[in-house]
Amino acid sequence: TAVVYANLEDSIPNTIDTNFRIASFTKPFTSILILMLVEDGLISRDGKLTEYLPGYTVKGGEKITIRQLLTHKAGITGHPRIPDLLDIEKLHYTRDELLKLIMRYDLVYEPGDGREYSNFGYALLALVIEKVTGQSYDEVMNERICKPAGMTSTLSDITEQPIEKRAIGYTHDYFTGLERASYLEMSFCLGAGQLLSTVEDLYLFDQALYTDKLISEKSKKFFFNVSGWRKT
Repeated sequence: TAVVYANLEDSIPNTIDTNFRIASFTKPFTSILILMLVEDGLISRDGKLTEYLPGYTVKGGEKITIRQLLTHKAGITGHPRIPDLLDIEKLHYTRDELLKLIMRYDLVYEPGDGREYSNFGYALLALVIEKVTGQSYDEVMNERICKPAGMTSTLSDITEQPIEKRAIGYTHDYFTGLERASYLEMSFCLGAGQLLSTVEDLYLFDQALYTDKLISEKSKKFFFNVSGWRKT
């Protein structure tokens, strides 16, 4: 049963196939895709980021491993450290522009020496996925996750593109009540928060994780117990 509104102003109700921005639940999709590419032999969990993304040239970045990016231990800055975040997240970024944006920020610690939750770290993983496969993130996701799991309504949100049955996001202001969430350019969220999905699709994704449709038992142990999706 679906409740409340997908669009409050126009009184459009949610349905069971309403598309919601799933924000950081995008990260498990990115993690699964990386683990699939590890199983394919295209990358190594302990391989260096710069082996697969040589354009990343931040000082110390040559020490970063794929494993460290998956576990938020690479030293890539977290968003709370970015003073102009509200401005830069409103701009559109090509893949090259996004990489250049990430490279504006120095590492905040030696790779492996700390842990800081980083959206940019997962953006780098998404760029690795596209680099080693020669396909877009959505193409790889559809082929490797959505089709095997039977998912039909999961896709990247493109800010300027009308998407049917997409829910409007709202925040709550103490004085004025519910109001539309502030603008966010979704190209900024690659790999970390750009996906739209439905309740049904997320259920199918969850169920597929406990089968052999997506990744091996060895990869599942890493996914659940090492990369942070069950414990930190």
